[in-house]
Amino acid sequence: MRKNYNPAVLIFTEIGSLKRYFPSGELINRTLTSFEWEVNLQPTPLSRLYRIKLIYNINKNPEVYVLYPERLELYPGKVKLPHVYSTKKQNLCLYFPHANEWRKGMMVAKTIIPWASEWLQFYEIWLATGEWLGGGVHFEEDGKISEM
Repeated sequence: MRKNYNPAVLIFTEIGSLKRYFPSGELINRTLTSFEWEVNLQPTPLSRLYRIKLIYNINKNPEVYVLYPERLELYPGKVKLPHVYSTKKQNLCLYFPHANEWRKGMMVAKTIIPWASEWLQFYEIWLATGEWLGGGVHFEEDGKISEM
């Protein structure tokens, strides 16, 4: 990212890109350095409809939450969702921040939103099979990193 960039221009560019690629989405809140965007996603034609919220701040990594359904169903016998930062908040883990999979300057409309749709597709497979096929890296409660 350039040294003398204008944060407001970056925010407006991101919002414009989201409106272009996801015209049914809705801008919920905006400041000069952040915004919240909600959009319905349907990962496949056979999938249910999900509502997600993207929270974007130019000084932080993007966050994605599933708003609808209010509580994502769990596979029988499981007590938490796979590959999330928080089961309660339904905060999706879409990339490993320390591996530079997502970097500032990448358009969220071309990365984060499609990755959320892909996560939801893997969630549906997990719900049917009990096996997470989406891969990824996850932090265990003891602080160790494990591959999924």
